[in-house]
Amino acid sequence: MSKNILIVDDQPKNLQIISDYLKESDNFCKIMKAPNGKIALKLVEKKTPDLIITDWEMPVMDGIEFIKQLRKNIITVNIPVIMCTGVMLTSKNLQTALKAGASDFIRKPIDKIELTARTNSMLQLGASQQKLLEQNKTLSVLNATKDKFFSIISHDLKSSFYAILGFSDILLEKHKKYDDEERENMINLVNISANSAFKLLENLLTWSGSQSGAIKYLPEKLGIKTLLFETLSNLQVLANKKNIQILDAILENELIFADKNMIATVFRNLISNAIKFTSNGGSIIISSKKQIDSDFIEISVKDNGVGVPKGIIGELFRIDKNTSTQGTENETGTGLGLILCKEFIEKHGGKIWVESKESEGSTFHFTIPK
Repeated sequence: MSKNILIVDDQPKNLQIISDYLKESDNFCKIMKAPNGKIALKLVEKKTPDLIITDWEMPVMDGIEFIKQLRKNIITVNIPVIMCTGVMLTSKNLQTALKAGASDFIRKPIDKIELTARTNSMLQLGASQQKLLEQNKTLSVLNATKDKFFSIISHDLKSSFYAILGFSDILLEKHKKYDDEERENMINLVNISANSAFKLLENLLTWSGSQSGAIKYLPEKLGIKTLLFETLSNLQVLANKKNIQILDAILENELIFADKNMIATVFRNLISNAIKFTSNGGSIIISSKKQIDSDFIEISVKDNGVGVPKGIIGELFRIDKNTSTQGTENETGTGLGLILCKEFIEKHGGKIWVESKESEGSTFHFTIPK
């Protein structure tokens, strides 16, 4: 696999010598060149190199400042940098370079064998660091997944059953002490808690299956209106309780190529969330539109509810963030549904995003193949 190496030096002769030496030792490496640190930073923005070899003394931006700028950027912070310099490497100079973030040193005039050895060493170091970063990222996601799982079981699911058990015990033992209206309110609360627990358990089982690979991706040609109708039949009761009108604005005969169960899960979660955050008497519109010059259809679920606070919009689809909030009638949730939506939409090669304004409502968009 070819490696991208950036050489930074204000002397064209030095650039050519280093480039020739590197190509002689590895015909597959790709060389980028820059006469100073400022231009080098612009090159790094366009294509991240696997290794940088930089001079110390240069006009406009010297090697030390160039390295400092690299270390400030999360994308370039871990790129190995070899300081190639004619500056006398005193203890003080070495300390300055190391403090700036240099990984290794080569003295001028350049020795081919030394250059090759240090270059190979730094490329191996960079590959090891990258592998370690990827492993850390995977571990971080796994830990976040585990924490989310146990949080749901120990808190959210338990809370729903506490409510169900608490009110059902009251109704069983003391129902004669309450009038019809009070009993009806308690029955309604039991029903809300039961629905919440069922939805949570349903998402939990689906998510667990997704994580373990038990859920297979089986796309087929589907009519969106038919799929939406089947999904709404189970959600209409929740909407009716809050006098929420759900409007179907999906284009007639709109077909998608998708996994039926996955997209039904996406519809169920987005629509139930819209019901949750829409006040009594509100409305929800589900619509579709063809994307120009694209093989995807965009589907939107729009409500006129409470909206999403600006500060948490970017965290809605992240497993490592807890964005659960109560609905307009104190409905509970975990945020797991949106994470499932993201996973399933991305399995189809699509995207999911949200536009929202507090007190005005939210629109969740996702794309799915035609």
